[in-house]
Amino acid sequence: MRIHVHALATAAATLALMVLGSLVHGTGSSLACPDWPLCHGTVFPEMTHGVEFEHTHRLMALGVVVLVGTLLVRALRRTDRVAVRLAGLGCALVVVQATLGGLTVIFRLPPAISIAHLATSMTFLSVMVVLAVRLWPRALAPDVGVGTGFALAALLVFVQIVFGAVVRHTGAVLACAGFPLCTGEVWPDAALARLQVIHRTLGALALVVAVGVGVSAARRATTRNARIAALLPPVLAALQVTLGLAVVLTYAPLDLVTLHHLGGALLLASLVAAWALHLPTAAPAGNPLQAEVDRGVFEVASR
Repeated sequence: MRIHVHALATAAATLALMVLGSLVHGTGSSLACPDWPLCHGTVFPEMTHGVEFEHTHRLMALGVVVLVGTLLVRALRRTDRVAVRLAGLGCALVVVQATLGGLTVIFRLPPAISIAHLATSMTFLSVMVVLAVRLWPRALAPDVGVGTGFALAALLVFVQIVFGAVVRHTGAVLACAGFPLCTGEVWPDAALARLQVIHRTLGALALVVAVGVGVSAARRATTRNARIAALLPPVLAALQVTLGLAVVLTYAPLDLVTLHHLGGALLLASLVAAWALHLPTAAPAGNPLQAEVDRGVFEVASR
């Protein structure tokens, strides 16, 4: 497997892990394994009563650990220092993620740790996407203006996703009945309902920004692939808002909630990829100008 395919596979495995994690929460299986890292004191528990979701999630997480660990080993053999640093950052994040997952079980699902667990997973996904694009053989002239727009859009979507985790883990998913108003009000009195209103507002803002940046980039694109990369975020943003509306109007069925979670991750990944595509590619070792660029890229990726 080529290293750029390896990085892409790690990102894809992370997306699958996120979907399974959403199912773990949605099926009420988060504490099906009351201990950690073992499940009911064994590595191979009986896969019933929610254990099939929770323990499979843990096993899949172990697979992601192996993928990112071997990716770092392979990156160390290259002369691209940014790739090595991104792979190292990915390894550090996956350790943090595993620790948060364990704390979630040990402390019986505290919302703050659950939200941090989600935020870390999205950060890890973003790093893997940047690394995959960095390693992928492609030629695209850097456009600083467009790249900055995608970076800002990705940051906004990241904040929106984390706030979505706040809504989910505080029980505010169905705090508002109806749309676009919240139970007939613009700004309700109930705290949980206000969380839902803020989430909706951020979603609408993210849609506007993603569409604006994507369409602007598509107009400047000089190749078919660049145009597709620019237009994918607006399409995913529209789909994500539609899924969010469907979740509210259908009283949050598990399948739609899971798709909404996946849609947010895909939207973030598409924006991060579009930003990374407009970054300068790796250059041979010893190029002082590229060294300066590399340091700047790593600083942005580490934030």
